[in-house]
Amino acid sequence: MTYQGDIDPLVPLRDRITRYSEAEVSGFRADFLANGFVRIPQFLPSALHRAITRECETISSTSGRNKQLTMKSTGDTPRRMRTVGQHILREKSLFIPRIYACEAVRGFLTAITGETVHRVPWPPEEYVLSNLFRDGDTHGWHWDDYSFAFVLYLKAPDVAQGGFLQLCGGGSWDKESPKVNETLLSGAIHTHRCDAADAYLLNAQKYLHRVTPIARGGERLIVNMTWANGRDLAAEMTHETNDVLFAS
Repeated sequence: MTYQGDIDPLVPLRDRITRYSEAEVSGFRADFLANGFVRIPQFLPSALHRAITRECETISSTSGRNKQLTMKSTGDTPRRMRTVGQHILREKSLFIPRIYACEAVRGFLTAITGETVHRVPWPPEEYVLSNLFRDGDTHGWHWDDYSFAFVLYLKAPDVAQGGFLQLCGGGSWDKESPKVNETLLSGAIHTHRCDAADAYLLNAQKYLHRVTPIARGGERLIVNMTWANGRDLAAEMTHETNDVLFAS
């Protein structure tokens, strides 16, 4: 798909959002409020999904940075992935900055969460690209700084190849003394899988979460968009993990 001149590339996405019925949105909201997570099947229209995937494959291969480290502020959990930060996507992506700025998307997320959803006040957290494609690539257990993560699946591994989202409620993020194992022992771990073109919304500040390791031949390519609620805007935030993973 090629967009030229004044043609708006997000028309199909806005149309998709407006076609969700009240009952569908109510179902999304009920799942999210009960579980801290809701999967939205085939959120990206097919032609738009193909175009974004092609674009992000190119950006990942030309501008991505391979990361292999552990994160002290989350209990030394591992990070093994290729990343692209907001500062690069802002300059090189036609689609991602527009999706993040789209009022229809923000309104859709507000309807699901039941509270006003805001852009985050710190631009490097707005949107990032994450690519897990090597054997053992993973995004280890962590909490997020801001309340909501809205994740667009561009490529998804097969079931046998792993790369599942796992989440566990309870606990909170003390960056000086993260209680990852204690949280895992005290709560149930839930596992979710998405297909390419799906999206999910996660209460990423409240739920400890990770992506399980990818098996050889699998690939998970996603865009993670971060959103805030009113409490987030009033809180003091630090951004250690984002700085390490996405700033360079």
